[in-house]
Amino acid sequence: MAYAFVTPIVAMILGVQMHGGMVMFHYPRWSPDGRWLVLTTNVDGGADEEVWIVSKDGATRRRLTSNDAGDTAADWAPDGRSIIFERQTPAGVKSLVMDLDGANVRDYVPDSQRLKQLRLMAGDLVVEERATSDGQAVYVRDSNGNRRIGNARWSEQPAISPDGRYVVFEEREDPHDILASNIVLWDSKTNVSKIVSRGTDPSWSPDGNMLMFKVPGAKDELQIVTFDVSTRGTRVVSAGVHPQFSPDGTEVVFMTNDPNRPDVYIVRVDGSAKRCLTCGWQ
Repeated sequence: MAYAFVTPIVAMILGVQMHGGMVMFHYPRWSPDGRWLVLTTNVDGGADEEVWIVSKDGATRRRLTSNDAGDTAADWAPDGRSIIFERQTPAGVKSLVMDLDGANVRDYVPDSQRLKQLRLMAGDLVVEERATSDGQAVYVRDSNGNRRIGNARWSEQPAISPDGRYVVFEEREDPHDILASNIVLWDSKTNVSKIVSRGTDPSWSPDGNMLMFKVPGAKDELQIVTFDVSTRGTRVVSAGVHPQFSPDGTEVVFMTNDPNRPDVYIVRVDGSAKRCLTCGWQ
């Protein structure tokens, strides 16, 4: 999708990179054991981003790539023993994988577990996004057949709860009006979809008891909130974007939505003990 003009807040929602000579940090992601995070940044002074890992306490950090190509979208392999990332080349985007010391860079071929994650499968439930005549919809397929869930013209970002019962996604009537997105929860037992909040980018806590997503706040600010599936209560965790639950579900890593420098923070799920991982990086 091409964007003729992107405001800072919409850029943060979409993940659009707007460097302009500023230091950027993108998409911090927890290692499966919760001890490390991987992210991409241009903090080394280059025009393009490189892949770094940093310990949870911030005491140790290592740059894993160093080249003239942009390295983005870094994440951990499911076993935590390698890093998957994308390299922007003149010939197009290459999916690569490397060892934890940055060595042995090679083409990435997803294993069966990764393919399962990409296909959004849980038991006999399969979830996918499909183009429609006037937009895009989320469809589910299980023993009861194949059907569309949600009612808006545009639906995206589906995620299945750990127990396989629920699917959460975002939907809106205007594909371009990101700030008008609603968070929708579909129950496979009742086949009912309900709007739970305004917001974008929903994800599940490891135990499946909570959702996390972003909502528009005051003064062009985005807020990270949690939603308790049982009580339907919502709690603000922090202002920020691109959050991810820690593997044990007790903490959240996220980026600030500061247009001058979006640093990486860790905070407890209740919003306490917030600390910056990258504020001292030069």
